Amino acid sequence: LSSAASDVYKRQILEDAGGYSRLDTVIHADRTLEPFTVARLTGMARRVLDGEPVQYVTGHAAFMGRRFAVSPAVLIPRPETEELVALALKEPARSVLDVGTGSGCVAVSLALGLPGAEVEAWDLSADALAVARRNAAALGARVRFVRRDALAAPGAGEAFDLIVSNPPYVRESERAGMERRVAEHEPAMALFVPDDDALRFYRALARLGRCLLYTSPSPRD
Repeated sequence: LSSAASDVYKRQILEDAGGYSRLDTVIHADRTLEPFTVARLTGMARRVLDGEPVQYVTGHAAFMGRRFAVSPAVLIPRPETEELVALALKEPARSVLDVGTGSGCVAVSLALGLPGAEVEAWDLSADALAVARRNAAALGARVRFVRRDALAAPGAGEAFDLIVSNPPYVRESERAGMERRVAEHEPAMALFVPDDDALRFYRALARLGRCLLYTSPSPRD
């Protein structure tokens, strides 16, 4: 790691795990920390320097101005995914489906930003859904979480105004060229697709859209 990157990670560890704000580190720069605190933060810093994502080390990631719990069972929320949420929040949706919810950052953000909407979120991973449910509870968001395979056939009778997703799209052959922090630590099932079927989730989403999206005008009107 570069010195600049190392400083950023140190700050994140101090803020997220140590509870020391940037202002604290300036005002109390001469404060001596308790030995057990030093040992804990030093151990976390070593994990980051060994290649583990700092968000997994601290157990949290920032998204849309909120703090979300994360674990190796879920992708770390990306800033570009905030653009997806920002676009979705402009839609007058009363029912929303998030496919492949992971940490639940998209579903929870939409539930909080569209308080009148019913939000449902799918994921195949039970561990990911556990993280997503914890985030919804911590942030006070009403989301219905369902363990479901996005590649399976749509259920009869379901319908939504809006479907959002950040699906896997990285080809397996690209894995070797990716940053270690991503390729070796984030969940492969949420990242990679076979080289010979790179669009499998996009086709599935198109199928879900044809089957589950309300047409305009809405049948409920």
